[in-house]
Amino acid sequence: MECLQSFGYEVSRLSCDGYMSEICTVMTAARVSFNSAEAEKLNICRSCRLARESLMSSSKIKSMFIDEYLVGNISTGKSDILADIDISNWHSFEIDGVPIGRFASYEFLLEHKIDPKNMTDELWPQYFTHLEQCVLTYQATNEILQSIKPDVAFVYNNLYSVNHTFESVMSLRGIPTFRIHGGLDFRHIHETLCLSQGVSVNLRANKSEEWLEASHRILERDQIKQVFNNQIYLLKSKSFLTYSRAVSRTDQNALRRKYSISEFQRVLICATSSPDEMSAAALVDNSMSVPVSSIFADQIDWLEALIEIAKRRSDYHILIRIHPREFPNMRDAVKSEHALALTSALVDLPSNVSVIWPIDDVSIYDLLKIANVLLTGISSVGGEFLSLGIPVICHEGLKLNAYPPECVSVLSRREDYEDLIDTVLENGVDLKKVVTYFRWKTFQFRNLSTSPLRTRLRRMVWRAGSNLYYSGRLKHLRNWNIGSKLGIRMFMSGSRISKDEKLRIDHTVRNSLSSLMASPLKAKAKNLQFAEESNLVQVSVNKLRKAAGLTPLSLFVDGDSVPPRTLPHTL
Repeated sequence: MECLQSFGYEVSRLSCDGYMSEICTVMTAARVSFNSAEAEKLNICRSCRLARESLMSSSKIKSMFIDEYLVGNISTGKSDILADIDISNWHSFEIDGVPIGRFASYEFLLEHKIDPKNMTDELWPQYFTHLEQCVLTYQATNEILQSIKPDVAFVYNNLYSVNHTFESVMSLRGIPTFRIHGGLDFRHIHETLCLSQGVSVNLRANKSEEWLEASHRILERDQIKQVFNNQIYLLKSKSFLTYSRAVSRTDQNALRRKYSISEFQRVLICATSSPDEMSAAALVDNSMSVPVSSIFADQIDWLEALIEIAKRRSDYHILIRIHPREFPNMRDAVKSEHALALTSALVDLPSNVSVIWPIDDVSIYDLLKIANVLLTGISSVGGEFLSLGIPVICHEGLKLNAYPPECVSVLSRREDYEDLIDTVLENGVDLKKVVTYFRWKTFQFRNLSTSPLRTRLRRMVWRAGSNLYYSGRLKHLRNWNIGSKLGIRMFMSGSRISKDEKLRIDHTVRNSLSSLMASPLKAKAKNLQFAEESNLVQVSVNKLRKAAGLTPLSLFVDGDSVPPRTLPHTL
């Protein structure tokens, strides 16, 4: 916000001052639910107000509250508007063509992990509270725009129901709205950000012209190191967004004994996804809708196809790893509807098929030690496997957004699955695919994410403030401690920038050699650059493998191994 002020903008911050005291995203993040005690909810509200006061006292940004615009006729009108809404028609409820009924379901569906068609009388009051909040937000935002004419608006994650409603009002008035989200390098998620119009920009980035151009750009040493450090961070499970625990010291022999895997069997890790997240997003935002797979009807159909393959192939052992979100986990305590279907489907399995349920508490990163190939649909964990030189087969190429399809082997026909698995097992992973993945992560970090914190000192101060702030907010909600207040001040100190500094959003640039490829000499120079890049990536892969407890691996490019003598020892 201060960055925008430095451009000469007059900036106002719009927030709640209590009208969302029944339930909000901050409460959900702190595992305070709609049915929690009133005192717990009040603690969250108090912490938000204290954070706001500390933040505003350190800046010149004006505070506005939606509550101030909820005049009597709006509250009365809300009751009239919602009078005919019930469990049978909520999904079709609109105001001025804005599907507020669907918008209001987003956090609700994520929390309860249910199919939208299966709304119950028991859950209805919570959904209806979200709906009321969206209606009030819609009306209050229109009231605000009677007196204020903003040039541009920003929201944090426009899929959240109230934010989505606010964004829609702005769109109706012709006011551009930008979505802000944490950066994509998880080590620096609180000091970097993604800035885009809508969600689909990031979800379709792996098929964009910008990525197509960046995918041919040779990486520098520091870029490869950034990807390496991010992957190490994931292996250690330090991110709050990671479901799995960190890689352990369990060796591969112990894992093979645990699942009765013989020496001659090749291990196929099958990584499932949590379908409720994508279905909830698709319901509230049409741009999130993806083409329906023509290969498998659904995830269970896919698993059943793999089980049939296992019955024919005693030289395979398939480990089906169920996504932790399907069951109660470190981030929530709800069992999904889909989990019930999985429990019913995965019974009477052949001896060479094992299921790893979340309750088994086996880290996905430990499975790296015995994996010969990863099978998945859209799971982002494919990137972690690929970065350690383990090949990935994906059967949902059209839906894949976590990384580009060219990083993996994409299944095009159901009847080719077994042959494709055999081919990939025989050939291993192509180093070019791993290099492409490293380039993709660099594209995410440098093009899809940005940071106004230009100096290392400011980033350090910001990071320290972030740690103090979140420690105070999430661990000491009952007593708003000094750490949180100090964290706020360090946030502001770290984020101050001079007026001549600009918000740095990287743009793709054309490779300087691209127009000179007709020259054999220049073409040779590029190949030499690729060889050096490939060597550095292979060093990173083997360092990651060592961190995960795997042996070194020689990767291949076009059938030729990278000469060991050219490998540098350090990044």
